[in-house]
Amino acid sequence: MRKKPWSETLIGSLPTPGEGTLAYRLRDVDVPVHAKTGTVRGTRALSGVIERPSDPDVLFSILVSNVTVGLNDARDYRDDLVRVLIDS
Repeated sequence: MRKKPWSETLIGSLPTPGEGTLAYRLRDVDVPVHAKTGTVRGTRALSGVIERPSDPDVLFSILVSNVTVGLNDARDYRDDLVRVLIDS
């Protein structure tokens, strides 16, 4: 993706922690995360890119459907997965 001429425009259009749909999410991470949330008929998503300074970027898309826990727990689970990706 980074080789495409539109990559910086795409990444720059995504909210970072403290902005938009990430207003109260992932504020504790120490690397740039650009992501967008999504909701479609009971499915929740978090998709984006983690910019790691000394390693390749990580593109991710986490979809959660048929949630049997509270929506806040499901949101926290997705955020925790992003933190795992940052540390891996």
